[in-house]
Amino acid sequence: MTVSRSIQFIRHFTTLNVRQSPITIGVSYHSHNVVAEQFRLTMSRMASPAMILTSAIPMSNTPDAETTTTAATTSLPLSPRSQLHGMTLGSVCSLSVYPRPLLQFNLHLPSYTSVNLHEYGYLALHLMPPTHQGAYLSRVFARGVKVDTRGKKWRPDEDAQVEEDGEVFHEMTLPFRDLTLDKDYKFLEMLEAKVEVPVLNEAEVVMLCKCQRNFQVDQHEIWIVEVLQIVNNGNRGKSGGLLYFNRGFHMIGEGISEDLRNADHRK
Repeated sequence: MTVSRSIQFIRHFTTLNVRQSPITIGVSYHSHNVVAEQFRLTMSRMASPAMILTSAIPMSNTPDAETTTTAATTSLPLSPRSQLHGMTLGSVCSLSVYPRPLLQFNLHLPSYTSVNLHEYGYLALHLMPPTHQGAYLSRVFARGVKVDTRGKKWRPDEDAQVEEDGEVFHEMTLPFRDLTLDKDYKFLEMLEAKVEVPVLNEAEVVMLCKCQRNFQVDQHEIWIVEVLQIVNNGNRGKSGGLLYFNRGFHMIGEGISEDLRNADHRK
């Protein structure tokens, strides 16, 4: 065997060994935590649209609406309109346009909004404008309002993650407790479904949706909803929506030129 053929044989043999030898990577719980933290920091570099979801309740004149819920500490009945639920989402995205318009989003469990979606199957998704009121409402629906048995309101700190309710609280978040009917929101009736959905007056656009599918992944629930109707606020122009970035709300800034010949945009 010549020297050149020997070298070729060695290269071929080495290549086979590299391809056939399994590579084992040890993954520990500690490394999972490291990757999770790096992932969180990476995702925090990106802005996401802040949209508010409100869930439907039975219409006031339906039998379901007359079925009352009793609080643990009182015998007084609670009407569905006193138990409105909703939350701020940063995960809403378009799934399809044809053959039908579908949206996708996820909820962190446990979620009382999820309970309403399972029970009544309809919701409203609000595209919020980049205004002070839009940011305020998005913060309210992000952290919720809890009410104890004495009617005292309590909110967690913005940076705190509350794992469970305290003993004095009903296990509910009620963001609508800070809002006033007609001034801040109104109800839109969906007659065929015999439900009504609270809709925020500040919204730029509202999409009324019907739940289609959902499935659970770890501690999250992924929802697919069909857009049935779109309601535009005639007083609002096209703004780009409210954005969430670095623990705060923002608006779209100036456009960026795509012309690389412009020296101002080479940095």
